Amino acid sequence: MDNANFTQFPNDILDNISVFDTYEFAILSVIVRKTIGFNKKSDGISFSQFSELTGIGKTKVISSLKSLKDKQIIIASKQKTKSGSNSYTRYSLNSENFGKKVVRHTDNPSSPHEQGVVRHTNTQNKIIQKERENIYFSLLGDDISEAVEAYIQHVINESSNIRNKKSFQVSIRNKFKKKDLGTLEEFERYYLDIKCEIFNIRYQDKSFENMTKLKLLPYYSVKESALNIKFYLSFIDKTTDSKQNITFKTIYELRKFVMSLEDKGDKNEL
Repeated sequence: MDNANFTQFPNDILDNISVFDTYEFAILSVIVRKTIGFNKKSDGISFSQFSELTGIGKTKVISSLKSLKDKQIIIASKQKTKSGSNSYTRYSLNSENFGKKVVRHTDNPSSPHEQGVVRHTNTQNKIIQKERENIYFSLLGDDISEAVEAYIQHVINESSNIRNKKSFQVSIRNKFKKKDLGTLEEFERYYLDIKCEIFNIRYQDKSFENMTKLKLLPYYSVKESALNIKFYLSFIDKTTDSKQNITFKTIYELRKFVMSLEDKGDKNEL
C-alpha cells in the first residue's frame, strides 16, 4: 500500500452515503475520481465512459445523473461548439451545497428536490422502496409483453457494444422471468417516463372543463410519494386558480382518466 495512489473523497458524501442508491454512488465516484483525483474542478465525461467504468447501462447512467442533478449534488454544464450546437457535458461536484442543513421532504408533488446533501433521519424511505410494487406486476396480458419488448429494443438502441442482439434479448427476457430487481427497476423508470412523456406532449397545452396546465409525473419525481401511487397529475383548477393534484395507482386508472378527457381518447396511446 505504500506505493498506492489515492483520491480524496469528500466527507459530506461519505457521511450521507445512505442518501444515494448503488448506481448514484457509483456515478458519483467516477465524477470524484475524474475531478478531485486529477486536481480538476470539472471534467468532460461521456455516458460511455460512465458505463465502462461502472458497468452500468447507459439508460441507468442517464437516470442516475439526473437524480444527482435533481438533488443538487453535481453540476452538469453542457459545452457548445462554435456553431452553437451541443458538444459534450462537463461534470463537477456542487460543493457549495455540501454540509447544508437538512431540509425535510414536503407533500408538494411538483416542488423541486431539496437543496444540499440530505440525511434521512429514519429508515422509512428505504422500507418504502423495498415494499413498493414494481409496475411490471400490475400490467396485464399483452401490455406486459409489449412493454417488455419495447424496453429491450430501447436498451439495444441506447447501447453501442451489443454484439449479439438475439442472445442479448434472450438474456433480458430471462431476467424478467427471474424477476431480477435491477432489470425491473430500470424497466419501471423507462415505462413511467415514456407514459408521462406521451401524456405531457399531448395534453400539457390543452384545457378541459376546469382543468388547465396538466403535467403528469412519475412517483419518483415526487417527494414522499405514497407507496401505492405510480403517477401524479398536477393541474390548475380554473375555478379557483389553484394548483391541484390527482393520483393514479395503475396505468389502467390513468387510461380511464385519459378517455374521460376526450370523447375520442385512445387508450392505446398510453
